[in-house]
Formats: sequence, structure tokens, C-alpha cells
Amino acid sequence: MWPRVNGVDVANSNTMLQLTGSSSSETVAAWNFVLPMNVGDYFELYWASDHVDVILKTTAANAFSPAIPPVLLTATFVSALYT
Repeated sequence: MWPRVNGVDVANSNTMLQLTGSSSSETVAAWNFVLPMNVGDYFELYWASDHVDVILKTTAANAFSPAIPPVLLTATFVSALYT
């Protein structure tokens, strides 16, 4: 998983997640990228796998809990201006 800003990969930002064991291994991938952005810039989050059997799984809501989405992304504006 890695970020792109304005269509360009952010240098030295790629990450790796490796699951081994049973085919039912699951985890939540959670990384923080703090990126300088300017007006008009855009951000993309990319991921890739060299295995064709990788899935982004979703789980439907049930009587005990809400649904689990396949991806969560949080974007926060942090001002560079001091008050």
C-alpha cells in the first residue's frame, strides 16, 4: 500500500503486509501518511499484490455489529498556519 500525490508515487512510502497460515487469516491494515498538500493537489491510495487470490473482504451487518467495509480511509486537514 502506498500513496500518490497528483499521480506520482510518494518516494519511500510503500508498505508491505504479509499473512501466512490458514486461508482464513485476516487483519486490519492501518497506516498513517502525513503528506504536504497544496490547493488543487489530489491524493490516491494504491495497493497491489503478486497473488491473484487476495481479496478486499467486506462483512455484512448482523444482529451483533455493524458492517465491516473493505477499506477505511481518513483524511484530515492540518493547517500550516500558526495562530
